[in-house]
Amino acid sequence: MLNSKLRQLLDSFSTTRASSARRRKAWGPLAALDRPAEVLEQRTLLTAVALPYLVFSTQPSNIVAGHDLYFRAEVMINVKTNQGTVTEVDTAFNGTCSFTPIGPGTFDTPYDFTGTQGPNAPFSSVTLPVVDGFVGDHHKATSIDTAGNYEIQAVATSSTPGVSVLPVNSSTFTVTPFSATDRLVFIKAPSEAAVDAPISATVAVEDQFGNIDTSVNNVPVTLLAIPGNGSTSEIKNGEATFNDAVFVAAGPDTLLAVASPPTGGSLAATDVVEVFGSNGGAS
Repeated sequence: MLNSKLRQLLDSFSTTRASSARRRKAWGPLAALDRPAEVLEQRTLLTAVALPYLVFSTQPSNIVAGHDLYFRAEVMINVKTNQGTVTEVDTAFNGTCSFTPIGPGTFDTPYDFTGTQGPNAPFSSVTLPVVDGFVGDHHKATSIDTAGNYEIQAVATSSTPGVSVLPVNSSTFTVTPFSATDRLVFIKAPSEAAVDAPISATVAVEDQFGNIDTSVNNVPVTLLAIPGNGSTSEIKNGEATFNDAVFVAAGPDTLLAVASPPTGGSLAATDVVEVFGSNGGAS
């Protein structure tokens, strides 16, 4: 009789279990700290070691200004099993993740972006969905126009109350000038000058976004004061300075700078200076 009752009792319990993925999605806010035993890919899950945390699964790499910036993030969890602690994507995590650049500039749409915003439209951050621990894709929609060194800060927000994830920063990456669009510009020049008085002026090689291309070196450049003298200098780290340009006639006169890169062709820049006669007035 006793054996019969024991058999009936045992038969009353179901021996089937839900799959790991489905049960993980049913976890409540405190489940990250105290989870029941279950089978996970042939391993017995005992408990979680810590709360979910965010990682850059693909770190941002160096880019040319205005070009696509690619990176990916995932929400991870450390779980303790009968085979040791295992790190894996937390498929129970759903919500959003925002990314913000830390550096001299903001995000921009790429130079060839065809969306409604058009190219080079600035925005401070991008927010993407997190589905089953994976952050949505933003590829070909995010860039940075301003050259310099950057990190990206990621902040994940769970749709489940009580589950929090600490912010994380990416590794450092560099944005370099878009040298294919280099041009010569005046970055320092007087608005007024006197006849026969030397003036100073500085030119720089900049890309289309205003980044000085410091990779340009040992390039001869000529400055012409029209009407006046000619002066020569050499571009170093993207810049060249002149201190001996002289105009010989009053009026709205022209400064013309011409550089000859070793790759061929020429770069030119002009500026207008109001030149006064020796009596202090234009003649």
